[in-house]
Amino acid sequence: MAKAALMMGIAVAVVALIIVSLSWAYYSPEYSWDASIRDSDGDGYPDNIDPYPDDPAKWTSPSVTPTTSIAHVTVFNGIKFIIGAGAEVPWSDVTIILSDGSQHEAWDNISSSDLDDTIYDSQSYGDEYVGELCVSLVVTDLDGNGRMDEMDYFTLIADEFSYGQTYSIFLVYDPTAEEITRCIFTG
Repeated sequence: MAKAALMMGIAVAVVALIIVSLSWAYYSPEYSWDASIRDSDGDGYPDNIDPYPDDPAKWTSPSVTPTTSIAHVTVFNGIKFIIGAGAEVPWSDVTIILSDGSQHEAWDNISSSDLDDTIYDSQSYGDEYVGELCVSLVVTDLDGNGRMDEMDYFTLIADEFSYGQTYSIFLVYDPTAEEITRCIFTG
C-alpha cells in the first residue's frame, strides 16, 4: 500500500510539474508560442501589438491619423506643405507620395539623422518623375530633432506643375503603412 501511495504521489508531482512548466512556457515572454502573449524584447507589450518587437526602447506606433494635417502654399517653382498639429514621428518613418491620378512617385529615403543636428535643418531628397514632370523634395525640420512635427514643412519643386492638373500628396507612416494625411492641390 505504501508503495502504491508513493507511486501515486510521484505521478501527481510529475503531472503538477508538467502543468507548471507548460504554464510557464505559455505565459513567459521569452518562450511563449502565442503571439498575443509573447513579448520578445521584454518591454511589457506583446509582439502582436508592438511594431518594434526586438527593441525594448520602442513599443508603440504613434497616433498618426486624423489629427495630423498639412496646408499648402505656392512658392517659387513649387508647393510648400506645412505640417499641422498631430503625429510626431521620425522623418525616416515617413514616405511622401505625389500622384497625378494616373501615376505616382514616392520619396521613402528621408533620413532622420540628416535632420537632427541643428535648429532649422533642411535636406534635399532628389528628383522623382510623375509622368514627364520632374519633382524634387526638400524637407525642413525647424527644430532639428529628426521628427516630423508641427510647423515642419516639405517643399516639392518642379519646373511647372501642369496647369489645371489635380495632384494628391499622401504621407504614409512606414512601420504600419497607415496614411498620416493627404492633401489635394491643382497646378
